[in-house]
Amino acid sequence: IHTDESAYNYATGQMRATAWTADQLAEYNRRRDISGGSYHLGIDRAGRTVRQNDDVYGTWSVGSLGNDEMFHVCLPGTAYQTREQWLSLGKAQLAKLADVLAHYCRFHDIEPRRISPADLRAGRKGILGHWDCSKHYGGSDHWDPGGYDGTTGVPRTAGGFPWDHVLDLVRQRLNPPAPTTPKPDTPAPIPPKETTVIPEKIRSIINPTVELPIATLFALLD
Repeated sequence: IHTDESAYNYATGQMRATAWTADQLAEYNRRRDISGGSYHLGIDRAGRTVRQNDDVYGTWSVGSLGNDEMFHVCLPGTAYQTREQWLSLGKAQLAKLADVLAHYCRFHDIEPRRISPADLRAGRKGILGHWDCSKHYGGSDHWDPGGYDGTTGVPRTAGGFPWDHVLDLVRQRLNPPAPTTPKPDTPAPIPPKETTVIPEKIRSIINPTVELPIATLFALLD
């Protein structure tokens, strides 16, 4: 994972208000010679992804054998962004990054974990940053995308790339929660049928003092 540093003004030491789009990054790399750098993919803050090289080609990303051995994704922005800035300015960017990383993990059987230079030496596969390549292969001193704890030679305060957040998103995409089967609605109870009670006698309408037995009434009707 890389950053292109388009959101940082190194002359003033201040962040810029905007970063390049993925299209601008690709066009910049296309117009320059090999020293200008290149990646396999660029993902901007809007979540737009632009391919710069097919995966079968090496890139010019880390100045070492890592160009040929890894897949490289660049995020327009800056490694100086704080964690809060990544989670706000780069929310859509990190979500798309997780989509891309999950695809590579699934397709190439890569464990969705962050690895270190020591892991590289041991031949383990995983997800890492430019600085990890620099420490293992040499050929570069870049420490993007940031978020390092200071033990690897990078100032602890330099950047807050949210590695844990990104890896959580990747694992969620690789292992989505199983869909829950809704319980069937319980049918409403059927009310009991009303029972019609037939009286033994019926009062005469002509002479209310007289009550006729049902059998007599039917006999009269017959």
